[in-house]
Amino acid sequence: MIEKMIVSLIKTKPFYAHFLQQMNRIETEKIATLGVNITKRINLFFNPSFLKRLNTRERVACLEHEVLHLLNLHLFRGEDKEKRIFNVACDLAINPFIENLPDGVLMPKTFGFDEGQTAEWYYKKLIRNFDFDALNVKDGLAPLDDHAIWSETTEGAEYRKEFLKRAVKLSLAETKDYGSLPGDLQDELKSFLEDSKVNWRRLLERFITHATITKFIVSRKRPNRRFDDLPCERVDLKLKLLVGLDTSGSVGDEELALFFSEIEKIKALGMEITVAECDAQVGNVYPYRHRPKAVSGRGGTDFRPLFEFAAKKRPDAIVYLTDGFGDYPEKSPIPTLWCLTPDGDFSGSFGKVVKLPAARHPN
Repeated sequence: MIEKMIVSLIKTKPFYAHFLQQMNRIETEKIATLGVNITKRINLFFNPSFLKRLNTRERVACLEHEVLHLLNLHLFRGEDKEKRIFNVACDLAINPFIENLPDGVLMPKTFGFDEGQTAEWYYKKLIRNFDFDALNVKDGLAPLDDHAIWSETTEGAEYRKEFLKRAVKLSLAETKDYGSLPGDLQDELKSFLEDSKVNWRRLLERFITHATITKFIVSRKRPNRRFDDLPCERVDLKLKLLVGLDTSGSVGDEELALFFSEIEKIKALGMEITVAECDAQVGNVYPYRHRPKAVSGRGGTDFRPLFEFAAKKRPDAIVYLTDGFGDYPEKSPIPTLWCLTPDGDFSGSFGKVVKLPAARHPN
């Protein structure tokens, strides 16, 4: 049954087909629908009774759903979140991109949200006021697949990510491109394959601690296991970041690609990011969703206008991606992280400085 579904994808969506061919397919009645996880292989679990109730197009759409969970790294991005709510958020992020899904699947409009946001964006909206029990009975709506098995593995996250990278690279070798995958996802996969050595989560957590802007979020959606009537406290990154993007003439296309690959990794942490393109003045400013087709600037370099702009907007912190060659302000009250190109130089007097690794491109 699964093999026929994969064959039907070869002509229309070859990347999906080749990716699915690498998966270990496990028929089971232990789950209600479908699910995936990564152990020593990428596993696709499916309930044949569920698939038999669907028509051919709906079955294929369900396979696409599982592939998109894997390619969006959803299996790794919800480890610090309330699982049931994050499961819903993941479905809201991918379902609008899939045609012919079965009736009753979750969509952003179910909750009055716009399409095209990340799982983290939906999660933040949902966790404020979410009644999971009410969702289960409302018009029969519920997550399409079983996300509980995502964490059923003894392998570490880095091992599983490397396994996933290998599968993506093999699919690319067969199909030469990502085909019909959403453009934003293609950018994120390119960033994923480049494998930045900057651990943004660890770096930003330390940065936040030193900047004294860690925020404690009390969640009543995840009760204390020992005392059911008490909420569980957790530390969550709720930063509003202003990312200064050096678009001066000294920054080439390769450096810009490196900058955007790092921004994608910060975005994956669920940060609220505003990008300000800067050369000798502040150019385009926008909430970051994906890499723009073109950037402003390409003149000289002066870092001071960005900090003047930041003084008005009052972000929690500034991350400045630059080669470091330019005129610096004397100081800033806003915690600042300077991220330099591999051959960059820093002559400022404040902030934390890190060097970015040279970009590695997919084979």
